[in-house]
Amino acid sequence: MVAPPNTRNEIAVDLLRQLDPTRLLLYGGQIGQYPELQVLQWERDRTPPPPLVPPSDRMRLSVLANPSLSTVRLSVHVPAGGEAIAEFFDIGGRRVFRAPLGSLTSGPHVRSIATGLGTGLYWVRVRQGAQEAKSRIAILN
Repeated sequence: MVAPPNTRNEIAVDLLRQLDPTRLLLYGGQIGQYPELQVLQWERDRTPPPPLVPPSDRMRLSVLANPSLSTVRLSVHVPAGGEAIAEFFDIGGRRVFRAPLGSLTSGPHVRSIATGLGTGLYWVRVRQGAQEAKSRIAILN
């Protein structure tokens, strides 16, 4: 939203731009005869962004046949070998089931897990070392 044309506002905007170009000036409304100006500080982030991880170097997870019955099939792509674990969480964020997937080599894997969970919506997280992947799942009984 831009302040209505007003010489006082234009002068204030120009002065603030000259003093500090990293500030943002927002018009917040009218108080009596004088417009209310609100200044928010905006710092430019000077740190370089983290390097992008190519898709082949990231763990990927998908649920096959979603919604599923109590047996869930997970398709997991892992970038490096190692022990992996699948954890299921309910809507409240409580871990309700945990299943070790064993030692997985790098590449795609499909695992069937008999969870015994009741009908509901869940989150599944697969972790291997420092990497993890998450997905939503609906279970119907």
